[in-house]
Amino acid sequence: MGNNAPQRESRLVLVLLGVLLLCLCLAAVTVGLFLLIPAAPEMQAPDGSNPPRARIEIEPTLAAARVWNEVFHSQFERYVESSSWFIGKREFGLDRMQAKLNRGAYEWEIESIFGQKFWVPGTRDKFGIYDVQVSVEPQKNSGFRYGLVLGLQDSTNLYLLELVDEESVIFSAIENGTEIELDKWHSPTNLRTGGRNSLRAIVDDSHFTFLINDEYVGEFQDNRFPSGRLGVVGGLTFGNLNGNIRFDDFRVRVPSHLTTPTFTPLPDSTPLPLVTAHPTLDGILVPPLVGLTPEGAIEKLALLGLQGEVVVQSTPTCAGLVMSQATNPGTRVPRGATIRFFSCRSLTPTP
Repeated sequence: MGNNAPQRESRLVLVLLGVLLLCLCLAAVTVGLFLLIPAAPEMQAPDGSNPPRARIEIEPTLAAARVWNEVFHSQFERYVESSSWFIGKREFGLDRMQAKLNRGAYEWEIESIFGQKFWVPGTRDKFGIYDVQVSVEPQKNSGFRYGLVLGLQDSTNLYLLELVDEESVIFSAIENGTEIELDKWHSPTNLRTGGRNSLRAIVDDSHFTFLINDEYVGEFQDNRFPSGRLGVVGGLTFGNLNGNIRFDDFRVRVPSHLTTPTFTPLPDSTPLPLVTAHPTLDGILVPPLVGLTPEGAIEKLALLGLQGEVVVQSTPTCAGLVMSQATNPGTRVPRGATIRFFSCRSLTPTP
């Protein structure tokens, strides 16, 4: 019995030493892992003295016009001025359309079973760069589709811009008799339901910009028919048997001389993200700015001699470009919206 006590004490010492050694090993592993994991970088507040900047590049593919000339205008008050428009009856199976001049408008009486569309060219000349618009007044709120004929080559090759049921705007191409829907947008907020609406297309060869009641709707790039005749399209949507559509104030304008917008960059040795601005016949289009939310100067912009500073302005819910010489300085554009500058007076079509 007396000999067992020292043995138990020695075993206890060994156990304690083992536990201590294990603790030291665990501590070493913990310290090693801590050293291997990099510390998170410290977030720094934006330095107002060195604001983020980006290059803005204006694509010279779209011409900007200084002066516009009206080359075609139909108010449909006299037959002489409207002689280029079809007057009479057209039939496609059980669908028929009667076109006539009535009380200062180009009026179509439509009877439809299968929702056939009718289109009529108004200009004899072909246009490649132009601004065309027409006012349309349907008889009732729904059941109609109407709009503009663009780039017409013949009866089986053309573009159609249509407002359908006053709910959507559809841009389509008819190629060799087959209709292809190219794009579709919701109708604008300023649409006059059941009333008179103005449809407008600004076209530069293959680039199309669309407006309704002078509110931007959308744009599209397509080169099937770079030039062609212009006119109107109308019809009833499926299930509507009859109705009248009145077209009025059809006008076409073309630029008298074209000039390419210039771009003056700020000197900067560091690479900058690129934002592309698209000149149109009405102004400048800048796509949504992804990732450029901090406020700060972006670039100096010289456009047809009109100098202006373009800056990023942002809030938690808003980020956009603002030109200092805008009609409403400081106006912010919702994030994700297309930013348009119509403030450049030299780009605005003359009345």
